[in-house]
Amino acid sequence: MSFFSQGAINVNFVFFGTQQAAQPYIDQLVALNPSMWRNLSVPWPQLATTAGFGNAAKSACGAKRTYISDFSIGVNTTDQSTYTSYFNDLVEFSKANPWYRGSFVLQRYGTQGPLAVPQNERGVYPWREVKTQMYVALFHLLQRKIKGNR
Repeated sequence: MSFFSQGAINVNFVFFGTQQAAQPYIDQLVALNPSMWRNLSVPWPQLATTAGFGNAAKSACGAKRTYISDFSIGVNTTDQSTYTSYFNDLVEFSKANPWYRGSFVLQRYGTQGPLAVPQNERGVYPWREVKTQMYVALFHLLQRKIKGNR
């Protein structure tokens, strides 16, 4: 069975603060028994190349002959059973469709800072109240033909 036909939980946690302040959150994420785990402190300019175990920017920007179809939505409610059900459906879909290469990503954000700015001083940035960004990506290899594509 290929890596893509199995479900895997990888945790990438970005925290601005001390290790001591972050530790309660880290403990909860490690308790999920992720497939990959490491703890790093990196300077801001290295964040993009370090996030996702160093693969985030590489897979999205550096992969030759690869197209990515991605979809995202801002979510204000965290419903564990919905996320679990969707993840399980995605695993079953990938098992039934060996050509599938994709990922399901949840990015969680603190909203206290953005929402603390008085409304008349916020500028043009929309969706400050969004707590979670859901992201689904499908990777298409150029040399692989998918039914219906030329």
